[in-house]
Amino acid sequence: DALGDVSCGQHRAANCAQCPQGNGAPWCNGDCEWDSRANACVVPSEGEQDLYELLELSDSADASEIKKSYRRLSVLYHPDKTPGQADKFNGIRDAYEVLSNADSRVLYDTGGMKAVKNAKEAEVGE
Repeated sequence: DALGDVSCGQHRAANCAQCPQGNGAPWCNGDCEWDSRANACVVPSEGEQDLYELLELSDSADASEIKKSYRRLSVLYHPDKTPGQADKFNGIRDAYEVLSNADSRVLYDTGGMKAVKNAKEAEVGE
């Protein structure tokens, strides 16, 4: 189905450039990443862990749900209690750092970790 590969705001399109509302790259909604050099959407990096899944949350979770889940999971997977789970614990911590910050969360929701990393790199460059 040609109109169904990418969520473009509230619409579906084959890619962001073909958004029926003409929104283009700013409306990728996290389903793809806009490559301005290619003037096209590309699929996000394979293997990138979804931060909401990592915290066992839906993407509509509010700040208190994010904090509660983080606390529960960080205790459960703390390296002192669960040896060999340091990577899981670090992932939970990193997910919380992104999702608990309103600005980082918006970036993540619209462009994935690439958008969050790009914003951090831009801050360092200022």
